[in-house]
Amino acid sequence: MVLALDHDLDAFFTYLDKKIGLDNVMIALTADHGVAPIPAESAKLGVASTRIDLEVLSSEINKALNARFSTGKEIAYLMPTQELPNLALDPRAFGTISEKDAEQAVVEAIPAAIRKLGAPALSPNNLATPEATRHYEEARVDADPTIAFIRSRVDLAAGKLPNTEFGRRIAHSYTDHGGWYIMVIPTAYQMEFLSGIQTTHFSPWSYDRHVPLGLFGAEFIPGTYREQVAPVDIAPTFASILGINAPSASTGRVLTEAIRTTAH
Repeated sequence: MVLALDHDLDAFFTYLDKKIGLDNVMIALTADHGVAPIPAESAKLGVASTRIDLEVLSSEINKALNARFSTGKEIAYLMPTQELPNLALDPRAFGTISEKDAEQAVVEAIPAAIRKLGAPALSPNNLATPEATRHYEEARVDADPTIAFIRSRVDLAAGKLPNTEFGRRIAHSYTDHGGWYIMVIPTAYQMEFLSGIQTTHFSPWSYDRHVPLGLFGAEFIPGTYREQVAPVDIAPTFASILGINAPSASTGRVLTEAIRTTAH
């Protein structure tokens, strides 16, 4: 995939160079999220990582909801395919139950469902197995899953978030699209496992938030910059160079440290 992307970018930039010349082009390269080390690799470094089986988690939550709303039945209250950090509910399954009550019921069911995913007990350590010979990947890859943050969509929409930097990140990640859902954020280095896939697409942890930001063009000063930046800085920076107003909803800053101040 990376090789194919390189070929596509090469073709695109070659086209721009022929049409208008790369001296007249500004380029920004970044990513939508960072890269999370999979639990097996984290465990080798001694990190208490784990895999959260979303199929089992969904099954346990559905059992709890059936016990609460439809005793003796096997209604699927959650959508069949899930991807954290949001657990998607099926509004049709809840009938006349309101979104607020439905989401609150899922919030209340999650702690017990997570405990069902607890790691199997480790074999006892003894003098016949010196501690130095035990492998982290054997001892820690299946640590007990823990959840760092849970919030219903209704509460997210109402701004019921902690007044902290963590809460600000969550607020910036909220969207009113996507139907009924519960935001579920596992503890760092713990991530979903579904159909053999174990990775994340979003989390507030540093390894997922850290993305590259590369600016290319005659307007920029070559170098590596250590200041904190973010993808939201691209729009106001480009707007400043072009001499136009930044987009009305822009929240980034102009990266003045990377912009040439003299004619070139």
